[in-house]
Formats: sequence, structure tokens, C-alpha cells
Amino acid sequence: MALCRQCRFQAACLDYALGWDVQGVWGGTTGGERVELRRQRGLPSPRALSWDDAEPLTSVFVAAS
Repeated sequence: MALCRQCRFQAACLDYALGWDVQGVWGGTTGGERVELRRQRGLPSPRALSWDDAEPLTSVFVAAS
């Protein structure tokens, strides 16, 4: 996660991960940390991610660059 703190896409990555049910470290957070962030922020449960959803992921990082 130290690598995430150096990444210019960390905020966009975390925003994306809070809206989608993704596995692993995203935006410098673990899955459990994202569950807690969603609860604290009053966000709904994330959507399940499928291969058909690959385009939104690409657009997040293009927009953030």
C-alpha cells in the first residue's frame, strides 16, 4: 500500500473501488477498509463487477490523468 501513496491515481482508484465490488488493494485500502469507508460515508453496497464493466474502469484512469 506504500506504492499507492505515491500514485497520482490513488484518489480516482479509491473512488472507483468504493462504487464497485472489487477485490484486492485499491486506492491504498483493503476490502475491509472500503466496507468501513462505505459505512462511514453512508454509501450503498457496491455493484458486482463483470467483464462488461471494463470500460468504466478505463475511463476513470484516463479522466484522472
